[in-house]
Amino acid sequence: DSGENVTGMGAFFSAFKSFFTNRAMVGATIASVASVALFNSTMALNNMVFQYFFQDTGKVGVAMIGSYAPMIVFMALLGKLTAKFGKKSVIVTCMLIGAVSGLVSLFVPISADTTGMLVYIVCLMGLNVGNAVFQISVWAIVADCIEVNYRKTGKSEEGSLYALYSFFRKLAQGIGQAVVSWGLIAIGFVEGDNAVQADDFGGKVKNLYFIVLAAGSLIAFLSMAFIYNIGKKEEQELAKTVEK
Repeated sequence: DSGENVTGMGAFFSAFKSFFTNRAMVGATIASVASVALFNSTMALNNMVFQYFFQDTGKVGVAMIGSYAPMIVFMALLGKLTAKFGKKSVIVTCMLIGAVSGLVSLFVPISADTTGMLVYIVCLMGLNVGNAVFQISVWAIVADCIEVNYRKTGKSEEGSLYALYSFFRKLAQGIGQAVVSWGLIAIGFVEGDNAVQADDFGGKVKNLYFIVLAAGSLIAFLSMAFIYNIGKKEEQELAKTVEK
């Protein structure tokens, strides 16, 4: 009986199987890992941009507030957008915008002065569009994935599925720290309290940050576009089921 409740290790392996055979859940989890690892866990690179490129760490807070302006805008608009186009379409479009913005930003001339700082913040705004939309929508997406699992198996495994999803988000934080370390090694970061960085290090760390954010957007875009399979039609069907 697919609706039979399983306990103990059987419940664990059942939830594990349900998680990895749920295409939508896998797609949403890959996108979440990319978001957490390459956006939320790499802000240290932004601090280094202000330290070594702009040489003005006092503006870091202002820059971060400005770069997250898209989240404020989409918080007001997202409900209407998702109702019209569906959560998947909105996220995929915005993640693509973020990925393209990251690649374009690599070629935008940014000077190490106040004007350049404003250009840098605008670039980050473009990069953060997709991540902002995804962060606002992600838990609703996970809820849809769990509802799909229930309809498929008849089992109430929401607690285990949420736990597995949260585990991968926690794992992503470690991945993000590793990416920062590997990236800094690749561009020649010199460790030590009195270490002196190369003259071009500031520009390299700026480009590294753009590349990391663009990679996060690209991975999330590909995962949500080609793995995640709950479109607007399926969302409407799930909503009707929940209402009933």
